[in-house]
Amino acid sequence: MSRPSRKGFWAAIIVGGSVLLVALIVAVSLLAVRVGQSALLGGPPPDAVVEGDPSSATASEPDECPDVCFTTDDIRATITSASDVVAIGLDKQTAAWGDYIRTTPIEEFDWTADAWSQDQGTPDSCFFAYYATPVVDPLAAPPVDNTDTIDVTDVHVTKDETTSYSQSVRIFGTSSEATAYMSSLEQQISGCSNYTTTFDGSDGLSTLRIATSIPVPANVAAVGWVENSGFGRYYSFDVQRSNLVVRTYVITYNAVSEEGFRTLITDLATRVGEMVPKGD
Repeated sequence: MSRPSRKGFWAAIIVGGSVLLVALIVAVSLLAVRVGQSALLGGPPPDAVVEGDPSSATASEPDECPDVCFTTDDIRATITSASDVVAIGLDKQTAAWGDYIRTTPIEEFDWTADAWSQDQGTPDSCFFAYYATPVVDPLAAPPVDNTDTIDVTDVHVTKDETTSYSQSVRIFGTSSEATAYMSSLEQQISGCSNYTTTFDGSDGLSTLRIATSIPVPANVAAVGWVENSGFGRYYSFDVQRSNLVVRTYVITYNAVSEEGFRTLITDLATRVGEMVPKGD
């Protein structure tokens, strides 16, 4: 399957003096850079913001494995069922695990940095928010390890393609590296309250806050954030156990609520917590 364009975006087409909103979700995968919050009308979904304290970036009772707890053989167990994704309104699956090539953090960095530059993103402290996958390396410090693997496992959209969902999995070389990654993500979210990008000559401002905690098993950590703009809303959560991290995100225009998204993540965290690590 050929690599898709990195952006999900909206376009207005003028036809006979009338404006038609056409959703052009060109890519919503691990290989897509998460830039697509750009709608032309309206605001965030009408649901209330979920208030509360954020989750911890570190599991309270992490696994102790002699080598690595998980490999790419364990990815399938992390995949959210299509019926659960459909239940929150995303009824069209456009990609499944294996449809896109496996990538590395260096490749993800290169694609994301290119998109950030093209869209004139600022400040660079919010660059992490442009990654579609579990990567947080800042612009000034590109990743040097090219051994971790990243797989897209699912892509769904609504029938009108105004909302997209994507899930991806990164297998780290060690559990300590994955734990350090989660701490870095938490710190970078806390250091970014808003950022701007330019789409087709129009400035877009996104405000960002760390997500309220979800219930997780003792061997699992979860960190996420929520973005609001005049274009819609973006939800993202990373769920970590040992050397495995799953990122799930939704880009929505008045379709998926924060509560609906959080239900998926809570179920995912439970499922990840029940996985059997290597050696057990």
